[in-house]
Amino acid sequence: PTRWMEQIVKKHHLKKCSVHSLRRTFATIAQQNNVDTKTVQTVLGHSDVGTTLKYYTGTDDDKQREAVELMDEWSKIG
Repeated sequence: PTRWMEQIVKKHHLKKCSVHSLRRTFATIAQQNNVDTKTVQTVLGHSDVGTTLKYYTGTDDDKQREAVELMDEWSKIG
């Protein structure tokens, strides 16, 4: 897969990327679209959800902002 990816990148004059970066992008986009981590783990073929969490899922500014706003709302309830 690595050689195949390198050939595609070169042929189409793309920014350097790898199969791994595509897997990471998939996992991040799936997470951003509320696909649960267990499902992402299964699609990526990981036997341990810890691997998925450690290496393949990320966060973005919008999700962080939502979490802060949610905590702010909860603090006003109590």
